[in-house]
Amino acid sequence: MKKGRAREALYLIVFVSLTALTLLFLRDGFTGFVVRQIAVHTPAEQVWEMNAALPEIVVRTRIENITTADYPAAVWYDPQDALDDITRADGDEALLNDDKQLDVIFPEVSPGDTIALHIVGSSEAALVLCPLGTSCETGYGSISISGAGWYAIPLDLEAQISGFTIIADSAVRIDYLAASSNATAAWLDPHNRTADALTQDNKRITVQDDALFSVVFPTELHSGDIIALHLKSGDSGAVRLCSYGTFCAEDMGSVAYAGTEGWYNLTLLDAGSAFSIRFPDRIQLNRLYAYRVINNSYDMENRSYPPSSIIETADLTVPNLFQWDMLIPDEEINGQAIGYAYSADSGQSWHDIAEFNLSAIPNKTMRIRATLTSDGSVTPLLHAITLRYITQTIEEREYTIAAALNYRSGTSFDRDNDGIENLTGVVDFQVSADFSWAVDASALCTRYWIQPAGNDSSFICSGAASCCAFVELAPGLPNWNDPFHLFVGRYGAGRNNTVRAQVLSVDAASGDIFYSGWVNKTALFISAAPSCTPRWECAAYGQCINQVKRCTAVTDANSCGIPPISLNATCAPYTTYMERSEDIALYSFFNNENESLRVQIAQGRAAVEIEAEHVVNGTIAVANYTENVKDVSHILPALGRYVDIVADSATVRGILSAALVISYTDAEVAAAGLNESSLAIYYLNEGNERWEAVPSVVNTTGNYIIASLEHISFYGVFGKARTSAGAPETDTESDTESAAVSPASAAEPAHNTTEAAQTVGFQAPASEACSYGFTVDVPSPLSFVEERIQKIMITNTGCSVDKITVTVTDPLHLLTAREQSIAGIREGERATIILQANTSVPIRQEFPIQGFLTKSMEKRVQNYTAELMIAAEAGGESIMVKETAITAQLITPVSRQSLTSNRTAVFILLGVTIAIGIGMASWQLRMRRSPPQP
Repeated sequence: MKKGRAREALYLIVFVSLTALTLLFLRDGFTGFVVRQIAVHTPAEQVWEMNAALPEIVVRTRIENITTADYPAAVWYDPQDALDDITRADGDEALLNDDKQLDVIFPEVSPGDTIALHIVGSSEAALVLCPLGTSCETGYGSISISGAGWYAIPLDLEAQISGFTIIADSAVRIDYLAASSNATAAWLDPHNRTADALTQDNKRITVQDDALFSVVFPTELHSGDIIALHLKSGDSGAVRLCSYGTFCAEDMGSVAYAGTEGWYNLTLLDAGSAFSIRFPDRIQLNRLYAYRVINNSYDMENRSYPPSSIIETADLTVPNLFQWDMLIPDEEINGQAIGYAYSADSGQSWHDIAEFNLSAIPNKTMRIRATLTSDGSVTPLLHAITLRYITQTIEEREYTIAAALNYRSGTSFDRDNDGIENLTGVVDFQVSADFSWAVDASALCTRYWIQPAGNDSSFICSGAASCCAFVELAPGLPNWNDPFHLFVGRYGAGRNNTVRAQVLSVDAASGDIFYSGWVNKTALFISAAPSCTPRWECAAYGQCINQVKRCTAVTDANSCGIPPISLNATCAPYTTYMERSEDIALYSFFNNENESLRVQIAQGRAAVEIEAEHVVNGTIAVANYTENVKDVSHILPALGRYVDIVADSATVRGILSAALVISYTDAEVAAAGLNESSLAIYYLNEGNERWEAVPSVVNTTGNYIIASLEHISFYGVFGKARTSAGAPETDTESDTESAAVSPASAAEPAHNTTEAAQTVGFQAPASEACSYGFTVDVPSPLSFVEERIQKIMITNTGCSVDKITVTVTDPLHLLTAREQSIAGIREGERATIILQANTSVPIRQEFPIQGFLTKSMEKRVQNYTAELMIAAEAGGESIMVKETAITAQLITPVSRQSLTSNRTAVFILLGVTIAIGIGMASWQLRMRRSPPQP
């Protein structure tokens, strides 16, 4: 009896175990969760920044071209000292004849001065005041003498002078002469020795050291010019140059005379045309002239280039390489040539690349060589080389749906595809999806979730009826990817809506159910959108200014209901039409003269000034928003002031300059928690979906920000947040410059490491007083055998950073970072990164019969290597990238395809198991009921 019960219990255990295992294997089929092992081909590329060119050979030749300009001189020697004769009215006079001259020297004579003369015993004569040492017809002033008496000569001067020469056409006796001050020297009748000094011959001038020797040149000499003297003999000493009519109290240049015959040069220290020279005693002067050296020399350059040069990359080894692809050079040939070759054995042998297709090369290592050749006149340029390739990885992939929701383009609804329309407009959407398997389109549907701000949500479904019924909806459109139109009031939509979409696959025959995550877009309906934009055309012409035919009336070609506008009688430069609504000012104009115009538009808290030219008619719209309707976030906090400026293409092309002023209140700044002095205007670069700063200045007194615009776009105001204590943040944004890559460094391939990031141009913000750094505490190994998540600690050891981004590089896609972006980590603070094993990776707790599978699971525990890349940002720029290798301990995932893809075999296994169980139970029951044998 005991043995029978033991067998009965054993049979029951076997039956329950087999049934449980069968149900475990069938679990995926019931839930639609299928895992398959597939080969994933991923295109990738390696870019080598080369910046290569042939070295320029420059040969410079000096062409000497030196000329001289000679200036002859008038030489005056040994005049009579007449100072006492003209500075006292005592009857002692200086007799001036038509063949004499009188040089008068003053401390200074200024414009507006008058010369006072006392003439005695003279008949009629004409006096002229000339530049020192010269004769002239008008000069500084003149006067006619009719006899004895006092005379005044007003001076015609443009600048201050030191004296003048008086000449007369007949005998004149001058008893007294003065200006604003008395003369300091007066020299009468100097001897003209010009002829003796012009040639180097036997006619010499013997100069005594107590005799005045003066020279006058026909043109003004410059500082640095040379007065050349050929001296025959005389006492040795210094030859000195000084002001005209003086014995050299000052020094305007000097030269030492050694008492021997030869040429001696006086170099001028100051400019002038008349000088006196003080010689040693008994000097014999044979020749005198002045000259200037004119250096017209120049350098001539001859530039050339060597015939050829070679540049190579480093070896590129690609793990999991499936196939090399194309080589794409970025080059400028300039009429020369660049040849390319590859090496698959680290440069031991080279093979020419003809068609740039490298797909037939089996090796996993590749090196590229470029040969630049030139005829010597110009160099070819090689900017970069891109090598494309394809990798192959084996992945266990689930059935997935990646959905996308976009604004539908190419329709009359929401023409600019920004999700913004007027209150009577329509925003149209288009859903798309990528499926990881060959999906049956008849099993697809899309569920839309309309969420109006402040109102109740609603759900709409389009596509297969059986699919929509799964989410308890009736299909509103026949196909899952039909266009979806939304306007105010439809499906409960309001002015500000979030539209979400989810794509589902419900296979009624197999029972498989798959669905994507929710994707969303916004639909914003505003009263500001203009109902009609006028386009002006001339309706009438007439004669107007200067007989030029001008437009006298304009009409709207778009028929917006605006009556024709007549221009006034003066032919106004342009006529305008303004339409305003709650958010937008629409400004349209007709430029009558097709010349430059200035447009000033004030709308809400914004004012725009635009200067344009050569635009006949155009339209400019300015819109104000307090919300970021473009849905692109900025790393800095927002003030809540956005301005959108748009114009027609002709106006955009004609814009010369633009300025934007955005005002704000102190209450708005305080509510946003911003540092007022850090406020700045940014424009949205929709090409890369990033906010970029424009040159702007904040006026904290007037509460406005003004910016100079290079183009018109969508603008917003952002600033630095204030600290908790109220003090403003001191971190500022700074632009980073990309460092140039030399050909030598460009040969190394760039990897995602900190060192490589610096090679391709990542730099810290320009702040010498600040450094960045952080440490990563990673347990080794990270075990995901018992738990699905593990924690990693990051400690900031440097200055504060705005954001840290975490990326896991895992070829098998077994791990992900739960928090991929961590904001605002200050110096000394710590942050936690949570790594999570994907759902396709089993852990020990997921197996219901733990004891039965313990040994099997331990055999499947393996260590996987992945890379953890941590990038830090400050001021909107990348300042540090750090990679850390991690070792993860995981249970190896196995393919369940063999158990789930063939449902017939699975149900046969289930039926056999149940039949065996029933048979065992019946046999046991008969054994218990049959009587014992005798």
